[in-house]
Amino acid sequence: MKNIWLDIELSDYENHMALPSVAQSQYLSQYFFKLLESFHPKTVAILGCSGGNGLERINSEEVEKIICVDINPNFLKEAKHRYNKRFKDIEYVCQDITSENFKISNVDLMYAGLIFEYVDIELAINIAARFINSKGVLGAVLQQPNEKIPEVTPSRYKSLEKLSKVFGFVPSAKFIELCNIHGLKLISQIETQLESSKKFTELIFQKF
Repeated sequence: MKNIWLDIELSDYENHMALPSVAQSQYLSQYFFKLLESFHPKTVAILGCSGGNGLERINSEEVEKIICVDINPNFLKEAKHRYNKRFKDIEYVCQDITSENFKISNVDLMYAGLIFEYVDIELAINIAARFINSKGVLGAVLQQPNEKIPEVTPSRYKSLEKLSKVFGFVPSAKFIELCNIHGLKLISQIETQLESSKKFTELIFQKF
């Protein structure tokens, strides 16, 4: 069955996520920067990189290799257009992170912001953990339920509404349990609420 993300236009997605009433692009980019500043990785992978949100936060003098992963080839094409000349070693991987064929180089930091809501988390964590270096870090952002707010904020970008069909909240406790099974130890858990009242859990794991 065709993945619904292949039907999403990047312009719709980016414009929606950047709306003042949503402000999730800004939030996810800032959190990625926080991870970079905290752990100073030499190698980084961004799962669900879309058009490259967050890449502008990377210091090319500190990070030696970047891997951008997304299932939508058009998203990756635009990310490459925007950032290919900025970094010496940047790779664009068009794959499903729940596929057994998924393969990337191991990295010091793997970042996944609002990705696990759209995949089989058991498969995704099992596979993703294989490509994190020993003592490396997984930074994940999970959206939390709010009875008064729909999971996908309504906006004029109507194509985004179809994502509600495949969206599923991920319980933090379950996510932590699965990560632990696959050698990822929780080192930080922070709850954040945006001005939109949407709530998120920021989780950081280290591979042991």
